[in-house]
Amino acid sequence: MYSKLLRINAVPDHSALGRPVAQLFLAIFLATFFNTLLLESHIMSNFRLSAWTASGLGLAFVLSAAQAAHAQLDYTIGPSVEGARLDSENTLYGAALIPPDTSIAVGTKQVISYNNGRYLTYTKSGSLVQSQTDRSFWANNLQTGDSLSDTRQIFDAASGRYFVSAITIPNSGAPNAFLLGVSKTDNILDGFNTYSINANANGGNNFADYTQLGINGNGIYLSSNNFNNTTGAYTSTNDVIAIDKAALLNGTVSSSLFTTSAAVDGFTSHPITDLDGGTGPEAVLSDSSTGFQSTSNYLLSSVNKTATGFSYTDAGPGINSGTFYNGPNQADQKGTAKLIDSGDTRLSGDVIQRNGKIYSIQTVADPTSGKSDLHYAIIDAATKTLITDGLISDPNLNYYYGSLSVNKFGDIVVGMSGSGAPAGTFGGQYASAYSVVGKFDGTTAKFGSAFVIQQGLGKYETTFDTDPNSTTSRVRWGDWSQTTVDPNDPYSFWTAQEYATGVVLAQATATSPVIDQWAVRLVNINLTPVPETSTFVSGGAGFLGLGLLLLTARKRRRVAGSAE
Repeated sequence: MYSKLLRINAVPDHSALGRPVAQLFLAIFLATFFNTLLLESHIMSNFRLSAWTASGLGLAFVLSAAQAAHAQLDYTIGPSVEGARLDSENTLYGAALIPPDTSIAVGTKQVISYNNGRYLTYTKSGSLVQSQTDRSFWANNLQTGDSLSDTRQIFDAASGRYFVSAITIPNSGAPNAFLLGVSKTDNILDGFNTYSINANANGGNNFADYTQLGINGNGIYLSSNNFNNTTGAYTSTNDVIAIDKAALLNGTVSSSLFTTSAAVDGFTSHPITDLDGGTGPEAVLSDSSTGFQSTSNYLLSSVNKTATGFSYTDAGPGINSGTFYNGPNQADQKGTAKLIDSGDTRLSGDVIQRNGKIYSIQTVADPTSGKSDLHYAIIDAATKTLITDGLISDPNLNYYYGSLSVNKFGDIVVGMSGSGAPAGTFGGQYASAYSVVGKFDGTTAKFGSAFVIQQGLGKYETTFDTDPNSTTSRVRWGDWSQTTVDPNDPYSFWTAQEYATGVVLAQATATSPVIDQWAVRLVNINLTPVPETSTFVSGGAGFLGLGLLLLTARKRRRVAGSAE
C-alpha cells in the first residue's frame, strides 16, 4: 500500500577540513632548494644522477601535496535561513503536512524552497521575499478539496528558468495527475505558467506516486511508481514522461508517456539532472530491486529525442555495485525509544550528471552496525560502468535521506539527516541536519568528516497514526532532501535539510498522539577553490625545470671557464 502524507488540521559547530596549501608551498620550496644545493655543489662526478634524484624528490613532494589537496576541501558557511516548518498554514512559514519532501533550487537571482504545504522564495542573502501555500501556487490546476504532494524543483541554467513539479491527490478518489510549472523568467516574482498532465494517458487506474524530476538540453522528465488507485497495491510498473523543453518554454506541453516494467528497468526510475546541459539521451537510473529494501545493481535506461518526439530504451545488464546492501533500518534518536523512518534504497535525491559522470546517493543499512548509511555511486554515462562507490557512515549516527550535487571541478557536497541514541561515551543526537564535502578525481571519491549545519533541538515522534498507543506507526521523515550548486558560482552550494525543532505542537492525550515539529533549514556552503593537480605539478615542474636549467647553465659556464 502506498501512503502519501498526513495533513495536520489541529496544529496549534562547523568543523574544518585540513588545508594542504602550506604543504604545497613547502614542497615547491624543497624542490627548488635541492636544485639550488646542487648548483653550489663542487662534486661533479655524480652531477647528472644527483640532479635527477633531487628533481624527482622535489617532484614527489609536489605530487604528494597535490594529491592531499584533492582529498581535502575547506569550506565556510554562508547564509543559513529557516525554511518551512510544521505549523498552521496561517503562519508565514507554516506547512500542515508530514513529511515535507525537503527541496531547494538556486537560480541566478533567488533561492526557492518549495516543500509540501509551503512554497518560499528568498534572496541569495537569505531574506524572505515570497511565501505561499502549495494549493495557492497550483490553484488553476486543482479541483475543490484536492491535496498535493511530491514537490520537486530545478533551476535550469541553460534556459534561465525554474521548473517545479508535484502530483495531485484528488478529493474525489479519481486517478491523479502530474503538475508541472515553468517560471516566466529567471525572476520568481514574474510568476509561473502551470500545467496538468494526465498520469494515465496509457490507460489504467493508477495512482502515480513518488514523482521524480529530471532535465537535459532536450526536455523535462517526470517519473513515478504506479499503484492501483483502488487497492493501493504496487503494479510493478513505473511511468516516465518526457516533455519537449523548447515547446514548453513557448507555452506548449508536447509530451510522451512510457510505462515501464520494474522487473526490467528497476524500482523508482529517476531521470537525471544533466548539469552539462547535453542534448543526447536522457539517462534514467534506478536500483535493481522491485521493492523497497535491497539493492546490489543499478539499472540505466534512457529517453531519446527523435524527429517526432521521444523514444524509450530499456535498461541493459545491471551495473554491479560490488556489494549487496539491505534497506536501512529505522533510525534511533536521542530522547526517545521511537525510531525515525529512514526510508529505503530508492534514489530519493537528485541524480546528477556532470562531465559525463552520473552521481547518485541512497540510504542503506550498514553491513556491520546495521545503522543507516549513505551509499554513493559514480557511473560512467557513456560506458554504463561503475567508476567508484562507497559509504558515508558514522559508528554512532544514522545518516539518511541524503542528496548531493557536484561542480565542474569534481567537488561534491552532500546534505543529509543524522540522528543517534546514546551509546558508550556518545551522548546521542536529535534528528539534525548534516553535510559533508568531498572530491572526485576521475577515479575515486574522497570525503572529509561530516559536520552539523543545524543542530536538532528535541525528540521527534510525530506519526501518521491517530492512536497514541500504537507501537507500529512510522515516525515519518523525508521523503527526500535536495542539494544544488549556484549557477553563478561553482564553489557555492546550497542544501535543504530537515531537523527536529524540539517544539511540541500538541501533547499526547488519551485519544491523540503527540505532534512534534519538523522544520527545514536552508544552508549555503562555500568551498575554498583548490587548484587542480596539473596546476600543482606544472608549477612544481616549472621550479624544477628552472633549477635544472640554472644547473646546466652553471655547468656550461664552468666548462667554458676551465683550463681545458
